[in-house]
Amino acid sequence: MNPKYRHTGLLALMSFMVILTTGCMQNSSTAFSKDPTKLSGTWIGSSMTLNSRGQTESHKRIELDVNQHGGITGTTGWTKISGAGGHHKGRETDDSREKIVGSLNKHDGVFFLVETEEPGFWYCRTINENLVHAHLIQTGTKHVSTFATFTRLEDSD
Repeated sequence: MNPKYRHTGLLALMSFMVILTTGCMQNSSTAFSKDPTKLSGTWIGSSMTLNSRGQTESHKRIELDVNQHGGITGTTGWTKISGAGGHHKGRETDDSREKIVGSLNKHDGVFFLVETEEPGFWYCRTINENLVHAHLIQTGTKHVSTFATFTRLEDSD
């Protein structure tokens, strides 16, 4: 290949990579960057959960109170739709509710929630002001793993 064309091709490839990288750079602004308190409210969803009792389909609910620094307090809860159910405080159950604490990274919209009574934690990502994707993981003999999509309950902000 002619060195002149190789140089032009390399320059074109580098230009394309710069454009691609610039277009794919994550915007440091999220739905809650300017006012994290707007994440406060009630969020609902459903999911198929795999836990130590087996597979369970459930309705899920998260109630969040977020301060201006991104600190989170609230509750999570679930109610069985079908399947094996779960555990709460060492007993088998078809529903549960517990307190959580957490923190929001205002720059990327990711927040973590920690269950205060069990070793579970939530990894959550805001998609927009009305949509959150969330993974719940709990280790140990009463293990849990699930993914849920949450939408804001109307009139909860």
